[in-house]
Amino acid sequence: MRRLLFTAATTTAAALTLAACGTTEPAADSTKKPSEAITLTDATGAEVTLDGPATKVVTTEWNVTESLLTLGVDPIGVADVKGYKTWDTAVPLTTDPKDIAPGASRAWTPSPPSRPTSSWPPPTCRPPP
Repeated sequence: MRRLLFTAATTTAAALTLAACGTTEPAADSTKKPSEAITLTDATGAEVTLDGPATKVVTTEWNVTESLLTLGVDPIGVADVKGYKTWDTAVPLTTDPKDIAPGASRAWTPSPPSRPTSSWPPPTCRPPP
């Protein structure tokens, strides 16, 4: 008898919980055309108005290239395509974009140390003679 009451109470609680998952909000407005002007606010707070969604996209960073490819957007230009294809295999390029900065990844290679041009400590920090 106790098991029957426990099962009935659990079933009733589950039914009430699931019934509360509905919504009374109206559906999103589907009349907005995808070619309408778009206003964006950039990181500095300035508003930028575009005539419509971008149709051609160029990326200068590999992480942005990955994000766009994941969203189904094929960029027409990528910085260092050869380097991207070599080092970034998580999301491969599906098209052959223009290389806008060949060898850009080599720009981050550290240069050899140079000879110091000043003595240490600086003259203002040396103890008096």
